[in-house]
Amino acid sequence: MLSLIFGQAPSLAWVELADTVYGIANAQDTFGVWIQSRSGNVRRFDRYRRGGDSLFLAFYDSVYLDGSGRVQRLRRYGRGNPDDPFELLNEVRFSYLGSPALRIDVVQGNPPQSVGYTLCYGLTIFEGSIGWLGLEGGAIPTEVYPVQYHIGQWGDSVVGLVLFFPFKIARWARPGACDTFIVEFSGFSEERGKICHTNGRIDSAISAALRTYYSYNANDRPIRIVSVDTSASDTTFYTYDSQGQLIETRQSGVDTSGPYQRRYLLRYRGVPGSLASVLGGDCLFWDASQRRGALTCKSAGTFTALRLYDLQGRIVWQGSVRGGETFEVPLSLPPGLYYLHTDAGTTRLYLMP
Repeated sequence: MLSLIFGQAPSLAWVELADTVYGIANAQDTFGVWIQSRSGNVRRFDRYRRGGDSLFLAFYDSVYLDGSGRVQRLRRYGRGNPDDPFELLNEVRFSYLGSPALRIDVVQGNPPQSVGYTLCYGLTIFEGSIGWLGLEGGAIPTEVYPVQYHIGQWGDSVVGLVLFFPFKIARWARPGACDTFIVEFSGFSEERGKICHTNGRIDSAISAALRTYYSYNANDRPIRIVSVDTSASDTTFYTYDSQGQLIETRQSGVDTSGPYQRRYLLRYRGVPGSLASVLGGDCLFWDASQRRGALTCKSAGTFTALRLYDLQGRIVWQGSVRGGETFEVPLSLPPGLYYLHTDAGTTRLYLMP
């Protein structure tokens, strides 16, 4: 349940994130779509990003959980354009050294070699702190969710080695509303700051380089986070439904490239939630530009019902074929990403303009 994201349970378990996330820039341009699927103890996240006039599958992450719902391993694959083969970018391994300590190892190459690790101590709440996993930039939309807004999600210290550059972060709890933290890189570069909090929730985190301020609703869930540094500023708003699920994230600000606006729409199990039976390329022929396809694995005369869902879970088209007959999706449907569901499995279809 997404309620775990908001730090309502003191454990180190993985959280269940939205099944589908749309990324929209400047109110109209879809720059990314993130889709989660489930099969047993595995969570797979696919990230589609823009390439020319269409979206293509650029990354996918496979997250493996143990019997307690904790992350054991994450494998990340990616490619630069639709014509490139997928490559294993890295593998992230998690080990639990005794509550509440966590070790994260990053492995790359063939044969695999360690390129860095992070040790986190004193964590009391892991949910909502997916930023600790170092997952930014891949297929899991970590930028969509509020993270590290509870003091228990920061822990009391972090020790790490990333590409042979060691770093340390220590938080010193002290009487009063604010704690001191110190960040040290490579043994000589040091930065100090403070984290001010009320009843466990963080009000502000201030250092020489960055100032971040938090606002909450009546349920202690973040509704606004403002960050300002020497060259950029960002304001992020979070909107929840009546059940407390995060349904929209809006960002606006200025960075070195100029002003920006981004909006993320989150959906939960509105479309077939399990893709354990995936309709693969060995069964489906699909021409995205002509919006024409065929089920090549079906024997002659076999009746198959077809249902096309949008990413909000609504059926937008229905049809049927016999055997390997060709079917066509109407040109009246807007271009974008959809789900095609058949008795042979489920797959994602992209409709070209």
